[in-house]
Amino acid sequence: MAGRTAPGKTIGTILLPVYLSADEDPETVLSSSAFDDVCTVLHALRDHDPAFGAALDAARGQVGTRRMTPSLPGKVIADLPDRLDGDFHTALCTRLLMQTTKPFWERLQQLADYISARGDLPGPSTAPELHQFVKTQRNRRRHGYMGSEELAALEALPGWLWQAPRISEELRSRARAMRDAGLSLNDIANHFATEGVESASGPITWKSSAIRSMLTTNEERTAIASSRDERWERRYAALREWTEVVGALKWRNAGMDPVLQRWMIRQKSDYRAGNPRMTSELVTRLEALPGWFWEHAKPARGDREAA
Repeated sequence: MAGRTAPGKTIGTILLPVYLSADEDPETVLSSSAFDDVCTVLHALRDHDPAFGAALDAARGQVGTRRMTPSLPGKVIADLPDRLDGDFHTALCTRLLMQTTKPFWERLQQLADYISARGDLPGPSTAPELHQFVKTQRNRRRHGYMGSEELAALEALPGWLWQAPRISEELRSRARAMRDAGLSLNDIANHFATEGVESASGPITWKSSAIRSMLTTNEERTAIASSRDERWERRYAALREWTEVVGALKWRNAGMDPVLQRWMIRQKSDYRAGNPRMTSELVTRLEALPGWFWEHAKPARGDREAA
């Protein structure tokens, strides 16, 4: 049933016969253990061949679209008797995908479709199930339960954020319109406080500084981010130089500049909190430093499935 190419060799074929008698009900057969051996082999193949595993995950994503008929990767061929119609083939593909892939990939495709249609991440009122999926993935990453493939797939989504934004674009637009109408920052803050307006993450104490932050333009944010990036690079270079001179980092690093020590603590705090500034690239660079470790951070577990 399954075929794959071994490096430097000809195509090898694995035949997995499943006996179906003429008087058996197809639905009963699908719900039985008749195809368990097929799933076992597919699991073994995906562990041996990452590309094949990725193809299975992509096929699981098709299940989430509900626009395409579920199908198996091209290396897997289901040779069915003529008496079994297309519905049985679809049901078989769906079952094999459900048993050999994580539900994460189906939800991920649904999330990608939502973002493509709406242009933003789902909210609790617009798409509660997808909103809960987003929250779950942020928590998984924060607690160290997310694999690198899943992390990269989420970060490839347009507009993905590891930390939920406190202020919605709708509320930001309201504040901008009030400012254009001549209201001061303090007036806008008092208006929101009187109205009982909450941020996306819950209640907030409205002050003029909060309104000023809301109204900061993208250009201003870019300038701030550029300055922050330059400062990060300087601190990282100093820490790398420390390891080259003194040796691997330890729990306590006697003689290290207190400013550099506080910077290290901040990086680890941002990582645990899921701060969007702590990208996977920065994580990789920090972990490349001799002796670097994340206090209180749990190691990634491949056996923890996404909700």
